[in-house]
Amino acid sequence: MGDIVRVFDDALGETSALMSAQHEVLVTLARCRTAALGGHATPVYNSCRNRHCPKRYFHVVFTLPEALRAIVRYNRTALFAMLFRAASQTLLALAHCPPSRWCCTP
Repeated sequence: MGDIVRVFDDALGETSALMSAQHEVLVTLARCRTAALGGHATPVYNSCRNRHCPKRYFHVVFTLPEALRAIVRYNRTALFAMLFRAASQTLLALAHCPPSRWCCTP
């Protein structure tokens, strides 16, 4: 993402359609994985840690099936405990499984 922002930096900067916050995100992403953020002994540059950066974060959403949503009103604590336990087990299983075995991998 940073490479794309750096290549098209001039064109992006000339547009007035960007809001201030959007411009700040582009500036942050342009610095991502460059010497501007510091690095390590080997030339592996630090991430910008911006939530829009695909190098840093994975956004994962776990939803409750429609049939269980009404139950939340009556036993919120127990149901959310089960949801978080299931989410935790799923993420731990994915972390130990090579990406080539994930169902969403092309």
